[in-house]
Amino acid sequence: MSFFNNNLYRLVNFFRKLNFFLNEKSSELFDRFLLFIGQKDYTLYSFPNQEQTIVFIGLSLNHRVVKNLKYLKLNGRYNLLLLKHRSDSFDDFESSFYHSKIIYRNKFHLKRLLFSSNKLKLIYAYASKPSYAKAAIESAGCSTIFDPYDCWVVYYGKNPKQTWMKKEIVDEEYCFANASGILARNLEVKKSIEIFSLEKKRNILFSDYCDNDYFINPGKKDNSQISLVYSGGIYGRHMLKSSHGIENFFDFIDSMQEQQIELNIYPSPQSKPEVYFDYIEESKKSKYLKMHSTVKQKDLALELSKYHFGVSPHFKEESSSVSKDKLERGTSLKFFNFLEAGLPILMSSEMKYMAWLVERYKIGIVFSKADIPALSRIIKSADYAELQKNVVGIREKLSMKNNMHRLINFIENL
Repeated sequence: MSFFNNNLYRLVNFFRKLNFFLNEKSSELFDRFLLFIGQKDYTLYSFPNQEQTIVFIGLSLNHRVVKNLKYLKLNGRYNLLLLKHRSDSFDDFESSFYHSKIIYRNKFHLKRLLFSSNKLKLIYAYASKPSYAKAAIESAGCSTIFDPYDCWVVYYGKNPKQTWMKKEIVDEEYCFANASGILARNLEVKKSIEIFSLEKKRNILFSDYCDNDYFINPGKKDNSQISLVYSGGIYGRHMLKSSHGIENFFDFIDSMQEQQIELNIYPSPQSKPEVYFDYIEESKKSKYLKMHSTVKQKDLALELSKYHFGVSPHFKEESSSVSKDKLERGTSLKFFNFLEAGLPILMSSEMKYMAWLVERYKIGIVFSKADIPALSRIIKSADYAELQKNVVGIREKLSMKNNMHRLINFIENL
């Protein structure tokens, strides 16, 4: 049954991708022709207050961009316009986070829309697919910010084996070289600039940060049964090669079962149905593995606050070709979700930057792969009340409200 369902989902996913590809290519030909004959799209031209307008452009929205939109709007200084690709199904945010929205069809339609962008304050181009950010930056007549989210060149270097990634890295290099400023989510940006041999760019380290609206004041918890929670991307047994060799959680799940530690998993909205099915099957064999449905960001902190620790069990497998820099310099949204929920964090020692944050602020426990079989003992020896107190004490410092002035100053200085 599992084999049948997995293959059925793969087939459906293949036709979904094929349909997207055919729609994209047919509309690209149409808009490319219109661009060639000089036919512009005047939709953007008619928007008022353009000198204070920031346009957000990318292929697929992510929660980091949504938070930046939300808090820039709360600041009240800018007119925020969202250019959203028609295929983007992201719905975990409210229309009140921006002022206006335009749906665009493809990269050539995007260029036709941006012909009058010299009147704008700023273009904020976000990725993880840099080709769309590149189209925005090369068409911009105003200052630009590039927010790369994950830096593909840090994963596998300038010459990856994956054919699809080769083109993305070329486009990523263009964005780094030509954007007016870089919004660095973590230390990956610094490494990317080194790999691309670019001159030092104007950039700002601006993490995902905690959303102050979601802070939960944690109450006392029953410590007789340890409960862990993970929220984010998951990969099934049949597709572990796609996980870059750092998200194979099945050995960790087995160890938690042996130690009678409850592990709760909340998959990201981007998780594929066949992957979720893999974990449902695993939970039937593992008494201590609890699979949950995806939860919207605005509800996530309250849901996570039920448990004792947030966990990030990412370790590099020997067969993985992903660079150590990806683990050592990267961050994740879940880190800040855990803080919003008032949870101490169990952090992989291989995620060095986040492990450093955990140790610096004394907000959790850093553990190695060798520590996993003894995790129950390690957890029980910690002062949970003190860790929880430190989490609540530090999250205001690591919040959007406390850091938003830095982003605004960066925008104004561009």
